Amino acid sequence: MKNSRAYSSPTNILLRVRNTIAPLLRRGVTSPSGNTPRFGPGNSVCIRRAIQLTALISLLLSGSLAQALTLSVELNPDRVRPNEGLRAALTVTNNSGSSVSGVELRATVPSSGINTFNQSYLSGGGTCTFTEGTTNCYANERVTWNLGSIPAGEAVTVTMPMVVSNGTTAGTVITVPAQVLVNGTPDQSTSKSVTVATANALTLALAQDKNPVAPGETLTYSLTYGNRSTLNVTGTTLTLPLPAGVTFVSASGGGTLNGSNVEWALPTLLAGQSARQQVNVTVNNGHPAGGGCGRDRGHQHQRRGAGAGHRYDVGAQFHRARIVHRNEPRSGACE
Repeated sequence: MKNSRAYSSPTNILLRVRNTIAPLLRRGVTSPSGNTPRFGPGNSVCIRRAIQLTALISLLLSGSLAQALTLSVELNPDRVRPNEGLRAALTVTNNSGSSVSGVELRATVPSSGINTFNQSYLSGGGTCTFTEGTTNCYANERVTWNLGSIPAGEAVTVTMPMVVSNGTTAGTVITVPAQVLVNGTPDQSTSKSVTVATANALTLALAQDKNPVAPGETLTYSLTYGNRSTLNVTGTTLTLPLPAGVTFVSASGGGTLNGSNVEWALPTLLAGQSARQQVNVTVNNGHPAGGGCGRDRGHQHQRRGAGAGHRYDVGAQFHRARIVHRNEPRSGACE
């Protein structure tokens, strides 16, 4: 049977050794007789070797963890309008060949431009620090997800839905910083920003016809888009990146598969016009239905590589779709 203890992976073994040595260096460890410390101020050779070992372990950790875990943050829509929903999707991916345990994900609520929201809206069991003494999440508060173990080759996606405050001025930049820790040790960090605009012309919403979906079944994505401005919009493209584990079948409206993306070159969108396109895919066989999401904390797991099983959630796809025209190059998906 595979060893599933917290320190079974090489990364966690290094962390365990380093976290054991560091406190000993700080306080010293006396010998059984209670006289000269065997690993403390009274033994300079031992101290020097321990410091060298700790430095080596830290160097190995910095390389192994950087290769093992990656962190990405997506904010949609971008640009975003006042009083509009803004979804942060944070994904931690284990690129290594072994499980990484003790994974914790942290994000910070933007410092301005976001309404207070309740932690119940966080997916994956996320919690706020509650500096105000309530279950609401306020500006600059920390949001924490205890992800536990991430198996080799898998990813965990959690979401933080927010609403941009009414009256936020155009040009305001809203930033979500995020950080991954392994057994309390900082690993990866990144941030993502969007800009508030009052003239955002395009809208895009994405839905699917079933959830969850079993291997072998057909899944239909519906993309509803529109031009909410008073002017016609030309040169518009619509893109839906397909997740791993599905096979493209067809797309409406002349959509074509380009790599793993389904793309449309849309005709002119008249002022106030809306339309819809659909994509049909089949879920690949080789994994039990919902097998990629079988965790009680509600995290979405996606196993990388062909033939894996998936459970697809609408929310997880909102950060994938993109509608773009030449004068507004980063408009995105929204609920």
